[in-house]
Amino acid sequence: MTHDKSTNSEAWTHRSATHREDACLAGTWGAELFELRPGPGEPIVVKHRYSPFVGTNIEHLLRATGRRSLLVTGVATNVCVEAVLRDGFARDYHVVLIADCAAAYTAEAHRTTVENVRSFLGRVVDSGHVRAHWQDSTRAVPDS
Repeated sequence: MTHDKSTNSEAWTHRSATHREDACLAGTWGAELFELRPGPGEPIVVKHRYSPFVGTNIEHLLRATGRRSLLVTGVATNVCVEAVLRDGFARDYHVVLIADCAAAYTAEAHRTTVENVRSFLGRVVDSGHVRAHWQDSTRAVPDS
């Protein structure tokens, strides 16, 4: 998520007393990808709000590639991560929170979102479950 003067509405900049205007400011280290790089030809979706479904082309990319499920990770579990899960679910995607790959500023905030997802939105798994599932599925693919 990045911000600059062109994306900061009055509502956005006054959303809370504790927000920092320099957090994720376009062109700064806080807005850079950290230890992750897209592969050749992979699109990058730059979001300017908590959910990437607001003001980006992510839904077109997901539909064009036949995606039906979203595996969601990130920070903060109770803000951006939950926004993606809720908006994805509302658009009929199967949503999955990878709980040990998400974090909030408090353990209680993280736990509350985990329970919300488990109770109302989709599945909650850990990274070991995802890794095992992907390893099993790659073994099942015959060589051609």
